[in-house]
Amino acid sequence: IGREQLDALFALDPDAWSAEADLTEEYFTQFGDKLPPELLDQLAELRARIAAARE
Repeated sequence: IGREQLDALFALDPDAWSAEADLTEEYFTQFGDKLPPELLDQLAELRARIAAARE
C-alpha cells in the first residue's frame, strides 16, 4: 500500500466530526447536572483535536 492510499484510508473529515460533536453536546444536555464532568472534558478535547486537524 502506498502513502497516498494510506492517507486516504486514514483521512478524517473535520466537518463531519464537528457535526458529530454538536450532536453529542445536544444529547448531553438532557442529562443536566447528572452528566459526569469528565464527559464534557472529553468532548472539549475532541473539539480541540478537530480544530487542530483543520490547521
